[in-house]
Amino acid sequence: VDQGIVTIKNIEILTSYQDYYIISNGLNLGDIVILEGIQMVKPGIPVKSEKTKFKSSFNNSKSDENG
Repeated sequence: VDQGIVTIKNIEILTSYQDYYIISNGLNLGDIVILEGIQMVKPGIPVKSEKTKFKSSFNNSKSDENG
């Protein structure tokens, strides 16, 4: 999504882990990715986005293990 308009970007998937994909190329910091309702959109149509936070499954912090 670029300024509220659907666009298509080609991406490269480095690998996947469970339900996650590691994207190695094609996305920039701040890009908005459509995760739901993809069958209802096509390039050029306006959309309203909402932010979603994801909990990382790749936590290297020892503080989570110790409380």
